[in-house]
Amino acid sequence: MTCLDCDDQIIHVICVQMRVHSWKEWDCCPNDAIQEPKEELPSGVNLPRKDWLTLNRARSKVGKTKTTLQKCGLSSDCRCQCGHTAQNMDHILHECELGPHISDMDLRGCTPEAIQWIHHWRDTI
Repeated sequence: MTCLDCDDQIIHVICVQMRVHSWKEWDCCPNDAIQEPKEELPSGVNLPRKDWLTLNRARSKVGKTKTTLQKCGLSSDCRCQCGHTAQNMDHILHECELGPHISDMDLRGCTPEAIQWIHHWRDTI
């Protein structure tokens, strides 16, 4: 390895550290379902696209729930089919009787429980 190669590696490491530092400063809403900023893709990246999309909607707590659809004027009712007053992402993840429940850590690690949850909800949210 030459000195030039060493310099390039040092510059690369510094650039990565600066981007991660900027990201951490910008992110004011911590969420256990989302990994700490780093320059690699989170677990679940090899899932089929529809599953990957559903996983990331759950991780970010933003999906096509009835509450969201009502806010956008696309639904007149935000009640969940289970009878709960509002079908939002937290309800679907942790409370809804119609499907499995998972934790933020399940989402973050893309555990078998998360995969089961994804398969249950992917055509709904």
